[in-house]
Amino acid sequence: MGAALSPCSGCLGSQHRESTRVSLRNSIAKRTPSTLYREDSGPLLRLDKVHIPSPQEQLVICIDEKAELFYEIASAPASADPALELVIERNECKVYSKTTKDGFVLRSEWTAAFPPKVYLDFLCDIQLRKAWDTHLAQVDLVEQLTADVTVYYQAYHRVLTIAGRDLVLACKKFCRAGAWVDACCSVELPACPLKDNFIRANVALGGYFIEEADQGCRVVCYTEGSLGGALPQALVKKFSAINVPRFVHTVAQSLHSHLGTKT
Repeated sequence: MGAALSPCSGCLGSQHRESTRVSLRNSIAKRTPSTLYREDSGPLLRLDKVHIPSPQEQLVICIDEKAELFYEIASAPASADPALELVIERNECKVYSKTTKDGFVLRSEWTAAFPPKVYLDFLCDIQLRKAWDTHLAQVDLVEQLTADVTVYYQAYHRVLTIAGRDLVLACKKFCRAGAWVDACCSVELPACPLKDNFIRANVALGGYFIEEADQGCRVVCYTEGSLGGALPQALVKKFSAINVPRFVHTVAQSLHSHLGTKT
């Protein structure tokens, strides 16, 4: 179900970036297809109508493009981006971060004692997630666009003085070259309007990349986005880095409990 806010639960950037959020409100699909003509030696001849993608088709196309970009970034080593800084290394979990124009990037890497698909399926199961992710206030399936593209609504509890955040994510889950991937980005849908008691966060690009490793799997969690509001960047980055190892530990314990295996 995408990286979303899970590893940091209220730890993205400061200002949301509207240009990175996919919107159906301004879709070109609202236009009526034109009838095209060309002038030949005789009278004007009618050509086939141009196909204008529906809003759902456009959304799927956009998510496909985002998924390709995510795969390219997450499958490469962290060293491929020299701007990333290692901010914490604890219990075999590494967290990298960098500041962007509108927020920041958080890249985390760790290993887990589970097969890649088992681990990803557990993260993406919204019913199970309600039981073990205590930061999550609400998660709902909004729409199943295709067999592998899904739209979710997620809301997170306030943390101390930080107001609750929510977001709408379109996610694509797929397998490639032996790795399991769940890529996501924020979208705007009329069915998910802003709420008075939440600040809408934005994920420009995020997700999980999970590949097989010795005695389990290797996980890359990548999130680029912003939290909305006006939180200081230094505070947000520090809070996010600290929370990732805790999140990794919680997932492992919860999955062991779900499978009935020993930690």
